[in-house]
Amino acid sequence: MKEWKKQTEEELKRYRLLRASLKTLPGRVRILKEEAERQPGCSTELARLTRSMELTRQKCEAIERGLACLSDEEQWVLQRFFIDREPGCAGLLCEELGCEQAQVYRVRERALSKLTTAIYGAVE
Repeated sequence: MKEWKKQTEEELKRYRLLRASLKTLPGRVRILKEEAERQPGCSTELARLTRSMELTRQKCEAIERGLACLSDEEQWVLQRFFIDREPGCAGLLCEELGCEQAQVYRVRERALSKLTTAIYGAVE
């Protein structure tokens, strides 16, 4: 499960960028479609970009569905640790949640395990 958890962490760290790319990719796809009509050689690039856009959309949706399975506290901890990471986030979370650092890390691990299962299924 450690490998899957690491994958989940990496996806959370990239989530904002992936979500942002979903705003720009449709325009790029549209431009390539127009070019492909004039130059058939663009079809391969268009297919790759279209596939990338679909995979990105699916990945973002999987993260969002997984996060929805977590408690508000668990979502907040993962957001602060991975999505909107800033230096000293563990200390900030201790203050915000009114708990010890060890508890923050326990919540993070529990939330990460639950999210990993929600995204990838049983990964034992």
